[in-house]
Amino acid sequence: MAELHLLVGLKTPDTVAVSAELALRDLMGHEELVGLRREEYWHFGGDFDTAGLLDSLLLETSRFVNPAKHLHRTPPALEPPPEKNPSPGRRVGVLVRKRDDFIGRDALVYCRRTLGLGSIATLEYATLWTLTLDCAEPRAAAREIADCRARRAGLLANPQCETFELVDAQES
Repeated sequence: MAELHLLVGLKTPDTVAVSAELALRDLMGHEELVGLRREEYWHFGGDFDTAGLLDSLLLETSRFVNPAKHLHRTPPALEPPPEKNPSPGRRVGVLVRKRDDFIGRDALVYCRRTLGLGSIATLEYATLWTLTLDCAEPRAAAREIADCRARRAGLLANPQCETFELVDAQES
């Protein structure tokens, strides 16, 4: 089964990410947070040619990537971050998924019915937050920043309706 990992971000400053970064650092005391970026994550699975599917998505619709306002990239996959992080300024990704992926299911129906892309078997949607952290334990810091189980702890994932996992966010 082929896979396409599509990350989509804004060309302009992302005010949601800027606001979240300010809240985390200035209001919640996460001084180890050096930078924060937000991207939409689309994971396509099925029996398709990856380059052909990407071309179809970019040329036939602006539902996933609107060239007037978005930049996109296609990493090979999202992997867990390495256990040891020797360098300061390490990037750790926090992939946040809704417990019930309505957006992914709706997009799958759109691809099949409107675009005629029946070769797509699965389509998942999530938000990828990329944290640049300057601390000795970036994985632990990322987990604390993501998980908002307590009022003054995290902010990126609501445990009532979302799950999250840490992923390696080093630029390739």
